[in-house]
Amino acid sequence: SLPKVETVVFSEDGSVTNNTIFFYFQYLPYIFVLILFVGMAPILVLQNEKDMKARTDVSCLPSKSRSFQSFLAGGLLALCIWIAFVVVALILFGKDFFNARVYLAMANSFVFVVFSVAITLLVSVFAPNENMVNILANVIGLSMSFLCGVFVPQSMLSEKVLAVAKFLPCYWYIANNDMLSGASSRVFETKFFWQCIGIQALFAVAMFAITFSFSRARKRAQ
Repeated sequence: SLPKVETVVFSEDGSVTNNTIFFYFQYLPYIFVLILFVGMAPILVLQNEKDMKARTDVSCLPSKSRSFQSFLAGGLLALCIWIAFVVVALILFGKDFFNARVYLAMANSFVFVVFSVAITLLVSVFAPNENMVNILANVIGLSMSFLCGVFVPQSMLSEKVLAVAKFLPCYWYIANNDMLSGASSRVFETKFFWQCIGIQALFAVAMFAITFSFSRARKRAQ
């Protein structure tokens, strides 16, 4: 009879790690984008409607202050969502949660939720109505998920698809998560991890900058 073989993955400190937790983190990009689009974007679109905007413009609160408060509200909502999913992970995985690589996966997911806020703000500025927001939520969420390796492992995607995916922040999120879980052939490198984090952060900064610039340009045109 064949000998029984048990496969385990050892962390850097020699303890056994449950790799299932990294599958949990793998699907968070799609969830974050959908939740923020559905929960936050419709409110922002409503605020940008002509009649609503005219009412708020006559208030004593400066425009910059209103924009800053909207940004803080979106950030607080995203933080609460991120904390909620971290707590769920803690409940589901128990002691396996307390691992250095899991902490890095948490940092990776936090940066992506910041990007999710940024792209939600950007879409809310351009989207004319709530129906368009729902359409864009599915298009952006599903396209990033299929192209970047959320639903289909990056190892199974063609080189051409991956070449396109590299222009999306979700690719770098999954690249990090795969490296942490051992799902990719890449050995863990601290430099590469922070490089992926930095690229995601740059995407978020770019989204915030475009949103701010377009909002100012539209206000001057009115």
